[in-house]
Amino acid sequence: MTDDQNLRLTLLERNHDDLKQAVLSLRDSQAEISKSLQKLVVLEEWHQETRETIARAFKSLENITERMMVIEREMPALKEMRGLMLRAVVFIMSAIGAAGMGMILVR
Repeated sequence: MTDDQNLRLTLLERNHDDLKQAVLSLRDSQAEISKSLQKLVVLEEWHQETRETIARAFKSLENITERMMVIEREMPALKEMRGLMLRAVVFIMSAIGAAGMGMILVR
């Protein structure tokens, strides 16, 4: 072999080794990217579940807020009704007591 051919063969071997290293590096990088992508998919699923849970919680809060508004609107009427019922019970008890006293005094 001539010196020129030896030089070309040496360059070719060096380039081949460089190319081999590049391919190995790409393979390692691809493996790392694959692992990272798997982790990302898991995190995305978890994030989606979290968003759905938060949405349900806020929907529940909206329902509770609506119910509280109804209760707050009806509360004065409930207090008034309770007062009327208490007065009616006292009046009926007084009437029964007065009737009982009337029966005792009549005898």
